[in-house]
Amino acid sequence: MGTAGIAGSATYGPVRRLRSFPAEAEAGQTYDLAVVAYDVFLADCPARTTLGLIADTWSVVVVVALGRGPARYTELRETVGGISKKMLTQTLRRLGDNGLVERRALRTAPPGTEYHLTELGRSLLEPLAALSQWAQDNTGALLQARASASA
Repeated sequence: MGTAGIAGSATYGPVRRLRSFPAEAEAGQTYDLAVVAYDVFLADCPARTTLGLIADTWSVVVVVALGRGPARYTELRETVGGISKKMLTQTLRRLGDNGLVERRALRTAPPGTEYHLTELGRSLLEPLAALSQWAQDNTGALLQARASASA
């Protein structure tokens, strides 16, 4: 067994690998979810939900946009081309519910709201920047392959 830790924080105890979630836990037994070794290949692993959250196109673009700095709702709509009001609202709510984005009421006239990444959200910037760059670098090749496949 190894140990798990978060950069800049205390190291947690031993990692407990579970074969399934949460069926393996015996009645009354609990786990510190921060130190469980999740496995996205397990059908019922909660990490799949996490992967689905961060692999969503709008989530990626909104997190990367907020990586530039805090922004108001209208600024995000202008930055993230093609996103509807409803989709932006749902994306911000989902990211907020999962601790990646925080909403702050501004004491301005008229009142406003500003969104910013949490520490957890900022920890996504490097991997999402790499993913975004890969997409930009390889879109031409993918479009060419798609055209060849449909020809």
